[in-house]
Formats: sequence, C-alpha cells, structure tokens
Amino acid sequence: MVSEVRRKFRRKRVGGDPQAPAAKLGRKRANQWKTKLFLMQSSVPTKNPTAAEQERLEINGLGSPAHERPTLNVGRRKSVLQRSWSIQQLDTFVQRSYPTLPLGSDGFEYGFAKKSRSLTKIERRTVHKVSDIEDFVEQGKFYIIPNQDIVSTGSRTVQPAMGSQSWHTQRVQADSVQPDVADPQVSGRVTPPPAQPLPDAAEPQVPDRVTTPPVQPTPAVQDAAEPQVRGSVMLPQDTQPSEPEPQVSGGVTPPPAQPLPDAAEPQVVVVNDVSSDSDSELPQYVLSGTPNVEFRGTVDFNEELKRDVKEAFDALDNCISEDIQEIVIRRDAVLEDVIAAYRSRDLASSRLKVKFAGEEGSDHGGLTRDMLSMFWTEAGQLYFAGEAALVPWVPLHRQRTLKPDYTALGTILSHTASLTGIIPPRLSRTFLTMLVFGDAPSEDYLLSDLLEYITTSERSLLKRALRNYEGLTSADQGKLTDIFSMYAMYEAPSANLIKQQLVSIAEAELVMKPRPYIDAMRKGIPAQQLDMFWRQLSLQMIDFIYSSQSPSGKKVANVIEATNEDLRPQEELVLWWMRDFVTSLDTEDVADFLRFTTGSSVMPRDPIQLEFLAHARYPTARTCSNLIQCPLHYTSRNQLKREWRAILGSPLSFEMSLM
Repeated sequence: MVSEVRRKFRRKRVGGDPQAPAAKLGRKRANQWKTKLFLMQSSVPTKNPTAAEQERLEINGLGSPAHERPTLNVGRRKSVLQRSWSIQQLDTFVQRSYPTLPLGSDGFEYGFAKKSRSLTKIERRTVHKVSDIEDFVEQGKFYIIPNQDIVSTGSRTVQPAMGSQSWHTQRVQADSVQPDVADPQVSGRVTPPPAQPLPDAAEPQVPDRVTTPPVQPTPAVQDAAEPQVRGSVMLPQDTQPSEPEPQVSGGVTPPPAQPLPDAAEPQVVVVNDVSSDSDSELPQYVLSGTPNVEFRGTVDFNEELKRDVKEAFDALDNCISEDIQEIVIRRDAVLEDVIAAYRSRDLASSRLKVKFAGEEGSDHGGLTRDMLSMFWTEAGQLYFAGEAALVPWVPLHRQRTLKPDYTALGTILSHTASLTGIIPPRLSRTFLTMLVFGDAPSEDYLLSDLLEYITTSERSLLKRALRNYEGLTSADQGKLTDIFSMYAMYEAPSANLIKQQLVSIAEAELVMKPRPYIDAMRKGIPAQQLDMFWRQLSLQMIDFIYSSQSPSGKKVANVIEATNEDLRPQEELVLWWMRDFVTSLDTEDVADFLRFTTGSSVMPRDPIQLEFLAHARYPTARTCSNLIQCPLHYTSRNQLKREWRAILGSPLSFEMSLM
C-alpha cells in the first residue's frame, strides 16, 4: 500500500522517462513580464522622482508612456514585455512608446530602484534579453535614462482624466522597425479599442494678427489706448467628439447655463486646522492636543480686515513715485533679466513700463503683471524649496552663486506687492510671518505649512498618522520612518510624540534653514515700504490675503461672467462649458489660465468678462481688462477643452501683440 501511494503521488518525469529529472512544482513561468516604464528627464539621476516630480514629468510628455496612463474608464495599466526579447527589441519597444522624443538618436540606458530612493543604472554588457533585466528590477521600479538631458519645450501634455479620450484609443504605432516586436501592450481585463487617427499635429501656428473693429470699452479700460491681446494656438476642429454632447439644432433648446454659487467673502480662521484631501478631515484636537473651539470671523470682522488690507496696500502704493522706467525683458530669460535690472537700476520706487523683446504689446498694467507672475514662478523653482508652500533655500553647492541674489528678491517682492496689490502665491505663511515679525509663528502654523511643504504622498501618510497612528500598517510605519530619516529626524515615530516630532521637523525645514535667506530678503525691502506696509500686517491680515488671493478652479469659475445679460442658447451653452472647464483645472493649470487672461496667477480683483464673437476662430484675451473674446463654433464640451488646453500648453500663446 505504501509503495502504491508513493507511485500515485510521485512527480511525473519529463517526457515520461523514469530516469529523467522530476518536473518542478508550481505554475510554469509565463513568457510575459508586466511592468511599468518611466522615462527620466536627466541623464544622471541619482534618486527616483517624488510624486510631484512624476506628475510634472508626465505633464511634459515624459514619465509613463501614453498607453499606461489612466483614462476616464480604466485605471493606470502596465506594459507587457516578452521575456524572450533581446535588448535591441526592447529598445525598439521603448522608442515606439515615446514616439515624439529622440530616444533613437540620443540613446538611453535602463535603471531600477527598489525600497530606497537611490536609482541604479544597469550595465548593458551584463544583460542580453528582457529576462536578464527583470532579474535586476525584481519588485522594484523600471526606469529609462536618456544619454542626454531632455530639454523641456515648455509645452504641456493634456492629462487623460480631463476629458480627452485619445489616451486610451491611441496605441503606439510600430510599423517602421523590427516586425517581430509587437506594439506596446497594456495589462488588464480591458482591451484597448483600435487606434483612431489623431488630427494632424502641425507645428503650433500663431494666427495672423488681423486688425479688428474696436471693441466697446468697459469703464475699467476706457483709459487704455492700446489694450493687449494674447495670441493662441489654433487646434484642428474635431468633427467627432469623443463623448456625446448636447447638440444645438433647430428645434431643440439647450439647457440653460446654471450659474455657479456666488463666491462668498473669505472667512478668516483664527484657529488653523490641517487641510485634508480626503473626505474625512482631521479633527481639531490634532493641532493643539486638546479640543479647540474654532472661531470664525463674522461679516463685520471680515469687512474690517478687508478695509485694513486695502489701506495697507494703498499706503504701499503711495511709496511709489509717478516716475515711469521702461525695461526690456526677454520672455525666455525672465528670471535672469529681471534680477539684473533691479541690481543695476533703482526701480523699487518707480512705476514700470515693461516691453518683451520681439513683441509688440504695450504695457497698460497687463505686461507688468505678466512679467512679475512669470518671474515668481521661475524663482520658486530655483530659489525656494517646497511643494505647495515655499520657503527660501538653496542646496549647499549653489549657495556661492545664488545666495547674493536674495537681497534683490526682497526688493522685487516688495515692488511686486506695490505695483500689483498682490503677494506671490505659494509663498508659505511661515515665510511671510518671519519676514514681517522676524520670529517663527505658532506650532499650528508650522504644522499646517509643513503638510503643504512636503509631497502629496508624504502629506497623505502624515495626515493618517496624526489622525490615527494606531491604524497605520507596518508598511506605513516603515515609510514614516524613512520620511523622518530624510528630514534628519533620527528618532522612531511614536503615537504619543508624533505631533511634537513633526513640529520639530517643521522648525528645522521652515524656520532654521530658511532664516539666513529671509534676513537677506528683508534687507532688500526699502525702509519706507517696510514701515508703511510690511510691519503693519497682522496675522489675521496675512490669513485674509492668502485666502482671498489663492486661486482654485471653482473660485475662478465663479468670477467668469458674460458681458451681456441676455444670452442666446449657444452663448449660454458655451458659457456653461467654459465654467465647467475652468472648474476641472488643477492648481498649475488654473495659474496658467489666469496668467493668460489677466496677466497674473492669483485671483483677480474684478470679474473675468466673457465676450462672444460669432465669427471669431480662436479665443483671445485682453489682460488689461480681464476680457476673453470667445468664439461660438464649439459643438461639444470636449472640443472647447481640447482647444483651451492647447492654448495653455503652448508658450506661443503667451506672447503679446497689438490689435
């Protein structure tokens, strides 16, 4: 009986030969390897990118290939590689996955990153086929590293979740090289439909500048003799929208535009809580240790704050003389030219007349706002650290060359506030508090700004740790320890000390490291402006300025108005689509939309007017009067979105001209 049982349960021999080795247990290894590709921008990366950096790369056409990105119906997917492919076949697959980039001519390498953030290159001489690379990567991340840095053209890729159906209908074409390599495949249960031919993507063309009949000026622009108009990039009209939309036909009246709720006056919160991206907000006691009562400003208090802020900006404006100095700036070198101009000339007490080299626009306020908005966007990337909340800081190897510029940055900051009545967005409240008072703010401010200073993934984990530390998994606790180590907090996280530990990190990152740079910026502010404006600000006024000037898609959509009250059905439909498009924009896109329409990337003081022109072929904007001249040829919401995303994604759209 024993021998019979052994015979029944003995593993079968290969080919039935009793002398052959027994077959291996388990499932047979498939010939496919499902993994995610990620193209880096730098040729010498040392660490894998953060979540914010990954998003930035994907917006600019790098990162994950198009066939892996999520769509409205399907989540993020994986590429399917054949383990038997040679390295040359894998190279062909990668080149087809990024058809618009010169990977074939410049060359590229492969790399991987495992649990640590360090990125390791794979030597080509050590691998011969895809399965060899898989042995290196294992459960880590697979990266493509170009041999030369990929220079960003400034154009941005339409994000698939915003209504463009082309992401999951487009497949990478593979008709030119190595016929034995299949097109890029994606894993999952959903098979992508056949590729639809995309419109011919010609070189972006700026429409010819045509002299048009003068527009009836609004009271806000009667004094502007030569208002500016932004050019835009024209998209081929899509005759087959990707989603069924209400069509405007003879007997059917489209649904009337539903006005968005009126934007209420911003309420000042004296006790600051930690904002959350999820539905379950952090309880108030997280910030103070005991339950707090949240005192919100009454209408009278808000009106008083609004009046105090206006008086402070008026006093700052009085510090500027009526002398006008003209400066010429290159649009592709705004940061360098503006700092050089403020270093060589005394501009802080004068008004400016800005001219962009090679452009015809005349400055009636719009070009000045445009220049300063572009300057602070680029300065935030070079002279500041942080994600949604910035503080001044540069790494050690750049201090010799960049630290002397911070005095000029302080001068430009004060002059920006005096000329435009705004404080550049994304500068943290901790930075502004230290600039004004010289001391660090309360722990509540520090903790709130720290959560905006770090990346999105880090923010989500820290919020969960503050909300319910005991609910963290072992993997979460390991990631939390890594975050602590990255910020030089060499102490194990604990449920009882998590808030105090994060406050210590905030003090190091937001107070101690930036302090020398903040002191240098304070020295650059003219004494009169420092006394008349900056030292008159209170914490409540700083909160009011931030809440009223910080843009969001919904807030901007609320201030879009039609120039006429009596709208025709097609005009109502386009107005509704425009508000819906603006509401869907993320923070960076909202800033681009505002800079295109108003010249500044903060909430406008006056409404954005939408004027409908039946015979216009493309939208134009008059930045001096916050006026958009919009065509009526749109047949669907998606068509309007595609055209506006092409406009906001092209640097040519932001050049000024005269009409």
